[in-house]
Amino acid sequence: MDASQRAESTEDYSHNEEMVQKGLQFWNSNRADLTARYPGQYVLIIGERLEGIFQSCFEAVTQGCEIAESADFVVRFTEAPQHHKAIAIPTFVLEGHG
Repeated sequence: MDASQRAESTEDYSHNEEMVQKGLQFWNSNRADLTARYPGQYVLIIGERLEGIFQSCFEAVTQGCEIAESADFVVRFTEAPQHHKAIAIPTFVLEGHG
C-alpha cells in the first residue's frame, strides 16, 4: 500500500466514523419518537436519515449493506414501552396423595 492509498483509506475511515456519529446523534435525538412509533422493531439509520423499519436485526443489517454499500450505518432496537409488556405468572397446584 503506497502513501496515496493509505491517505485514501484514512479518509474512508474518518468518513465512516462521521456517518456512525451522525447516525448515533440522530438516534439519540429521535429515540423517544421512534420507540413510540415503531415499538419492538429495528430501525436502520444512515447518516442523519431513517432508512427503514424492520422486524429483525438481520433484515435491517442486510438492507443497510445494500443501501449504504461501503458507508457505515446504525441499527437500533426500539424497545416496547413498559406498559405494553406482559408478565406471565404461573400458577401451581399441589395435590396431596393420601
